[in-house]
Amino acid sequence: MSKLPTRSREAEPIEESGAVPSSRQPDGFRCLAEDEVFDYLRRAGRTSLDEPFQRHLDVCANCRVLVGEAARAIAQGDAEPRSSRPNPSHPLTLRVGEVIMDRYKIVRFIARGGMGEVYEAHDSVLKETVALKTLVCTSLDDARAMDRLMAEVRLARHVTHANVCRILEFGFHRPKSGYAVPMPFLTMEFLRGETLAEKIARERKLDPDYVSELLPQVVAGLSAIHAAGIVHRDVKPGNMVLLPGPPQRLLLTDFGLARTLDPAPDGSAMTGALVVGTLDYMAPEQLEGKAATTSVDVYALGVVIYEMLTGRKPFSARTVVGSAIERVKGPPPRPSALVPELDPRWDALVAACMALEPQDRFARVEDILTYQAPPPPKVRVPMERLPWIVAGVALASTAIIVGWPYVRALTYRSAASPAGPVVRRPPQPPHRAFTSRGCSEDMVRVQDRFCIDRFEASMVDDVEERALSPFYPPSAPLTLKVFETWKARLTGGGADRAIPLPAVPSWQVRDDWAARAASRGGVVPHGYVSKFVAEAACASAGKRLCTAEEWTSACRGDGNTQFPYGPEYRTNACNVFHLEHPGDLLHGNSAIDLDDPRMNQVKDSDGYPLLRPTGSTPDCKSRWGDDAVYDMVGNLDEWVDSSGSAFYGGFYSRQTILGCDAKITYHPPSHFNYSTGVRCCDKLR
Repeated sequence: MSKLPTRSREAEPIEESGAVPSSRQPDGFRCLAEDEVFDYLRRAGRTSLDEPFQRHLDVCANCRVLVGEAARAIAQGDAEPRSSRPNPSHPLTLRVGEVIMDRYKIVRFIARGGMGEVYEAHDSVLKETVALKTLVCTSLDDARAMDRLMAEVRLARHVTHANVCRILEFGFHRPKSGYAVPMPFLTMEFLRGETLAEKIARERKLDPDYVSELLPQVVAGLSAIHAAGIVHRDVKPGNMVLLPGPPQRLLLTDFGLARTLDPAPDGSAMTGALVVGTLDYMAPEQLEGKAATTSVDVYALGVVIYEMLTGRKPFSARTVVGSAIERVKGPPPRPSALVPELDPRWDALVAACMALEPQDRFARVEDILTYQAPPPPKVRVPMERLPWIVAGVALASTAIIVGWPYVRALTYRSAASPAGPVVRRPPQPPHRAFTSRGCSEDMVRVQDRFCIDRFEASMVDDVEERALSPFYPPSAPLTLKVFETWKARLTGGGADRAIPLPAVPSWQVRDDWAARAASRGGVVPHGYVSKFVAEAACASAGKRLCTAEEWTSACRGDGNTQFPYGPEYRTNACNVFHLEHPGDLLHGNSAIDLDDPRMNQVKDSDGYPLLRPTGSTPDCKSRWGDDAVYDMVGNLDEWVDSSGSAFYGGFYSRQTILGCDAKITYHPPSHFNYSTGVRCCDKLR
């Protein structure tokens, strides 16, 4: 079994600020980074953790949450769709007959989705059947996040309504087998029925009279939720269960994404701009990462009504970027355009629910039922919102809460932007010179099949191709927000100040450009890249994301070896597996403050940057004939195009020796931090 990295040397003192605060706890263990936890559990297999480390978990809330989340993510598997059958390749977390908290006996497995697993269980106290749901939440990376979730669940338990599935209990369970780590779970009413999504899939479209019967029940349930101060934030047919009648009853389920309307004492409840929900039902402001109000539930209900009446979703683009762009370009086709016999009043109702701006929708969900012969809805399309308009969306089959508050992935006009109107400048076509090998000169030909960037991407703007500072997210509003946040923290003494904040060009915070990927040698590659930004930045360069198979093939070189340089691991041949971590050196904890723009400026004890310029690790090259691809292992993680969200290769401090097989698959595509980058692929020309 792999050795658990429970100890490391103390961080070296940093000049001018004294010793860096240590993340070592009184029990002698330091707090682990998310990457350390995940890599260890992947290598160790499903075995109990060392007893000393279990004791550490009992006293360290932060590590308890991190380890619990990583273990649950592994058990969940690689973003697989909801399933009602156990998958042998992804063992279940709980066993039939297992008793949770000396109360809930597992009867059978029901389904697995993006938020965890659902089981039928018998409650020995209430003497009734309940649904027990294990939770996977990628935002639970600190103790405060867990505290907020617990507060939200406690609030949701007070919602008692005939059209809302009651949440009964919330707690933690340490499985007796498998990973011996705390696992959050909740119990709910056990509902014996089918989801509205299943009914729509079976019948294609529903009779308008039947929709009229269901709509008051949906409205009543949402009204009760809103009255309790909760925004559901994931209203969709899959979260509506139909119980057989007569009369048939509809219940709203899944409060895993709901979030209280009342701000937390530190303002984090609503100002963090968490992007949660399922993409097809997201309101435009959710895509922008703005605070959610009850208006997002009204918008989502409009999408549900559209789907019930027509049998299809209103926005049908096949890609995330395309769907987001469609949403702000204008309204979808009228339902009656797809179902000619439909009463046109349904068109007006749906349009009023799905208005682009929140203020143009119903003020209250109850107003849907009293809507009378309205005028055509106003559709306002601010032109500066059209180009490359995709925000950091948390996308999963059953959407999950994403971590990190700055999750808007592409450029948006921000309230914090410089004064005055900002007009998006038209992008200029990329300058590409092609060689006789069928690839542009900045790419390498692989297996006579495709081209791949020679170097990890740096980012330029798509108007003048000026280099962006690689130490900030490649988005003007995010750059400004991160800069201002950390400037305030450093000024106020809230963080170590030995390393100054990186400079940022004034034009980079003006929201009139979009990011474009560039393959250049000898420059610092760009971190803080989400999958959505990676996809759009490659497209702006006339390229695309590499598939997982393409990336792995290119990494293995024409010798088809596990490492770019050969079949066996060699220490320091690639820039990976540093024992020093920038988070430890800056903050005394590698699991916090991952948005700090100074992370990739940190140097090791020998004075060398942890993140190296592209192509500066000469042994780490994947050879293809007389050409080579550089740094596919180490330096930065690199996003790939896969059905689940994944980045490959490992970054400089990731403790992995898997070479070209190293990958992380449990983050949503909106995830980004200092360690995530990209390189692009293209077809042969």
